[in-house]
Amino acid sequence: MHRYVLAALLLVGFATASAQDWVEVKSPHFSVITDAGEGRGRDIAQRFEEMRASFGALFGKQKVTIATPLTIVAFRNTRDFQAFVPRYNGKPVNWTGFFRGGDDHNFIALDTSASNSFEVVFHEYAHLLINGNFPPMPVWFDEGFAEYCSSLKVTGKQIEFGLPREDLVRVLQASAWMRPLQLFAVAHDSREYNEGDRRSLFYAQSWITVHYLMANNLGKQLTVFLDLTQNQKVDFAEGIRQAFGVEPKNFENAVRNYFTVGRLSYFRAPVPADLGKVPFEVRKLPQSDWLSAWADLHYHSADHHAEGVELFKKVLAMDPGNVAANRGLGYAYLQQNEFSKAAECFERAAAGDSKDARVHYFSALLANREAAISGKPPEKLDAIKQHLNTAIQLDPNYADAYHLLSWAEAASGNKDAARKAIERAVELNPRNDFYALTMAQYELQANQFEKARPLLERLEGSDQPEVARFAHQALATLGERKPATSINSPRQQITAPQWQTKEPENPPLPPVEIATPAPAEAKPQSIQFLKGTLVAIDCSKPPMVSITVASKGKNWVLFTRDVQKLMLIGVENFSCNWTNKKASVNYRPQPDGRGEIVSLEID
Repeated sequence: MHRYVLAALLLVGFATASAQDWVEVKSPHFSVITDAGEGRGRDIAQRFEEMRASFGALFGKQKVTIATPLTIVAFRNTRDFQAFVPRYNGKPVNWTGFFRGGDDHNFIALDTSASNSFEVVFHEYAHLLINGNFPPMPVWFDEGFAEYCSSLKVTGKQIEFGLPREDLVRVLQASAWMRPLQLFAVAHDSREYNEGDRRSLFYAQSWITVHYLMANNLGKQLTVFLDLTQNQKVDFAEGIRQAFGVEPKNFENAVRNYFTVGRLSYFRAPVPADLGKVPFEVRKLPQSDWLSAWADLHYHSADHHAEGVELFKKVLAMDPGNVAANRGLGYAYLQQNEFSKAAECFERAAAGDSKDARVHYFSALLANREAAISGKPPEKLDAIKQHLNTAIQLDPNYADAYHLLSWAEAASGNKDAARKAIERAVELNPRNDFYALTMAQYELQANQFEKARPLLERLEGSDQPEVARFAHQALATLGERKPATSINSPRQQITAPQWQTKEPENPPLPPVEIATPAPAEAKPQSIQFLKGTLVAIDCSKPPMVSITVASKGKNWVLFTRDVQKLMLIGVENFSCNWTNKKASVNYRPQPDGRGEIVSLEID
């Protein structure tokens, strides 16, 4: 079906949906767009404000940051919601809520008619909070803590975290648990993280492990364990011995006993005094505004990307000055290097709202990309810096703007200003590997090799192939490795009261000897090339996608952790419906026999 015909049909369906008014409810930190009514919108915004405040209380943080804007789209019925969920074998996945992330915008979508939608999205929102406020942590901790947060409840004047989840309890009761050394070794591309029952067990066991650590105030020991295993590259068994003072089998038994006894402790904190006085701004949305939000949500989904672009265009046919649609379509053009079209959209968006921080950032990014593509020195540095400083003034937590400003200041010869900007970007988004790589490059240029080393050692395991490759090469030039920064490094320490050991310390657990070898440390592999026929695609675990390519008489299984960031050649967008396509793939071999895709070309 032609795209424009598809978009026209979509608009007919959307017009039907508009029988119920759409409103935007803004709280101090969230924007909720919903057709479920103003009261429901206020309730959703209030719940997310409670979650944010609870996170701050739990970890003693005065400021809780999220580096990328977040919009919550709440649908009053399942029918409209399912038009946006990912698809598997042509059918919508049976979800009640989901998260969609992007470099420019994050979305959470909710089916308000479902009873468990908050558990799902609170898990994803917890990831945003972790990513924006903690240094990189292992997968088991991230997922375990996200599950720990998902049962958030505010009762009277108390905030409660870590309430028992019946679904997780059932999994643990019915399954043979992994050994702690297996649990701690799970990565994003592991079978335990991606396959059905294995994934369910991994989530449940990660949850109970975090629950045990929280309940027993073992934060200090956890921090030591993470330093040993992540920075100093000590194996997991020895890390348990040194950090917790027990053998791995003893640690395993302690977690099992905590669960078996059934008296799970959970965290309580007083509700912040101002949480019950959250101010709301409410406005009824014209059709072009809520359609723009729908288009943006579509655009950030691999399964609905093209629909989003066409819907942006339809909105602008209705309302040429619509700020959100111009900004969204301009960003789509920018991603495709259609610079003149992007510039026109951003100019119209700026004319409609000169105080939109993202429009200023995109305008600066556009000038930067034009210079990079042309291969010439940037001619608009002053204009770029002006746009970026305006974006930062409008949104002081705009991490991407600080990162790009660092580049612009460096290009202008202002080293101190460049360093200050990148330090702020890293502070706002400590897990962004590109920010950390820029910081490492500055340290190398200043001959501060021992400051660069721990950054590069972490980045050597980056999910971004180009980052991992640079880090590996840079480390090779530094000679023999030395231990990374000590545990006293401020970016590796969890200092909130809940993570500090109480006095007197918990008595040691009875030792039980066990000797289990830790998995060998993975080394980056050289990039390989494969040409063949794409015979199968698995999009069931977004944003991860696996493909099967037939070549040289065998089937090769390849994957990408985030299909929205996959480098595509010959096509604009990835499709889960491709069959029998000729494909050329650059990939990095993995220990389990699969390959991680670096680039994919479709003939």
